[in-house]
Amino acid sequence: MSDNKNMVFDCEFPTWALNYLFNDDSTDLTPDEVAMVDSWKEHKGFFSCSDHPFFSWNPVFGLASTCVEVTYCYTSDFRTGDWKGHEHDR
Repeated sequence: MSDNKNMVFDCEFPTWALNYLFNDDSTDLTPDEVAMVDSWKEHKGFFSCSDHPFFSWNPVFGLASTCVEVTYCYTSDFRTGDWKGHEHDR
């Protein structure tokens, strides 16, 4: 029996960071942008990304920009009730 449980969420993810998120390619990103993505993705698993971009005033991080919907999960430890990574979201 596992002590962990996953919760699935959707977020408005900036398109400028997709290549780094899914391919680890930081070619066009600044060190600050890489740090933003790294901080956000800690303790998360990814399932899917929509292929319909839209403008968002409130992306999961960064300034208003073109985004896509990304579906991801958090892992929780039943013993402690700690939702790993949740503190990084809005």
